[in-house]
Amino acid sequence: MTAIVLTMRAPGWVRRVADVAVQITGDTSGLPSYADAELYDLSTITDEVDVLSVDRSDFASIRVRFALRADESGAVLEALSQYLSAAVADVDIYDPATDWDTRRRCISMGIVSGLKLDDEGMVVEASVEASNPAAGQSIGDADRTMGDRYPTVGFPSLAGKQWPVLVGVGHAIPGYKLGLVTGSYPGLGLTGHHIADTSQVPVFYIDGVAHTPTGPISIVNTTDADGFPLAYILGDTTDFFYTAGSFSVDLPGGGVGTGGAAIKGGEVVRWILAASGVAIDWARCASALAALDSYQITLYLDSEVGALDVLRQRVLKQLPIIEETGPAGLWLRLADWRSQPVVSHLEEGASLMGFTGPLTQETDPDDIRNRLTANYAYSAASQDYASFAVVDRQSHPGCATSHTLYGERADETIDLDMVWDTATASRILAIRADRLALPRFTRAAILDASMDTLSAGDLVTITAASAGWTRRKCLIRRIELTSAGDIPAIIEPLPR
Repeated sequence: MTAIVLTMRAPGWVRRVADVAVQITGDTSGLPSYADAELYDLSTITDEVDVLSVDRSDFASIRVRFALRADESGAVLEALSQYLSAAVADVDIYDPATDWDTRRRCISMGIVSGLKLDDEGMVVEASVEASNPAAGQSIGDADRTMGDRYPTVGFPSLAGKQWPVLVGVGHAIPGYKLGLVTGSYPGLGLTGHHIADTSQVPVFYIDGVAHTPTGPISIVNTTDADGFPLAYILGDTTDFFYTAGSFSVDLPGGGVGTGGAAIKGGEVVRWILAASGVAIDWARCASALAALDSYQITLYLDSEVGALDVLRQRVLKQLPIIEETGPAGLWLRLADWRSQPVVSHLEEGASLMGFTGPLTQETDPDDIRNRLTANYAYSAASQDYASFAVVDRQSHPGCATSHTLYGERADETIDLDMVWDTATASRILAIRADRLALPRFTRAAILDASMDTLSAGDLVTITAASAGWTRRKCLIRRIELTSAGDIPAIIEPLPR
């Protein structure tokens, strides 16, 4: 028998309640070693995620109710209102036969909100919400401009222009004319950080037309007058000084990095997460970051932005990952079921006890889309997209079937400003087509208690004669974590 334990903490105050009376062992935090049987109307905790719609999930909010002890008065209830308003809370599933460290952590350091205190029934009701980190530390520095922060002399023509940040392969990034930076040698300003690979060979363009410098060039890492890093290209040539027009540069060896440039998609996202300064659950991020290494993305910023704002406003809108908040910090869930590993196989009559409802359509036919398009290859120099990608009935089996059933249903064109190659743009559109081209269905089921290690978002295979399935790939959309017994779940069969 397991217990659901709610732990609430505020300065100078702590309280633990559970859905059954339970003795807690192995907790070295100094908190109470027991939980009274006060928690009720919460016999299960629901873990739910709509992976194919890329919605945030992972125990986003749990509603709890608990009663005061019979010997406690209304004055205690009033004091609770002050403590709980400032409290953080943990919700855990705990087996008293094991140490506390082995508990299943549902929400850690959650926010307590939506308080209701009933002085008649002496009942407290509240929501415990998974804490969502703020923007985090910034990428870039608005105070560092090319006009006045150079080691020897400022460049008035670049006044107010912030030193940019490049993460990933550089594609047509601006090369800012710095004038004569050392003696008679002119330079092109690149970034407000060092370039990890200074041996790479840049490719130059003038007003978008390929250009070959007339003399040797080199990438120089240096610092400004305040000791902050920057990088520029130095040329033993007059090109960067006298040539009319605007320069842009490809850096195939990438920009920033530690011990090497961040080049692959997973490396770029890892750098953004690390730059945020918030707690990251790297272990739970590992599978998503590994899968993203097969994508090619580039981040170029010429203004100061919070790292998590970059993640939420650009990365999550383009790549098949979902931001989650867990006990050890922020983590990323992969939302591309074709790249996910199968974590378990379920057999009807054994690990799958049986289905408890019909196959139910989840999507509205009006939301079907079978022609998906995207702009990509955005040039920071020209501030325009150079390429266009399409996934439709000619390239995607699901879109072909959808077109036969519904006719052409075109989606709005999306902008992929971090993507430069056709393969990545097409892959992102194909993943969108997986969830938009055909109706999606779910089915309620009961799993054996031995399947309590499964979580929402896990990919499984199911063999079920009653449904005509043989090792059919399915997503666990919803799972109820109960104190004891079999496990209710919602399963989504995936396209064959």
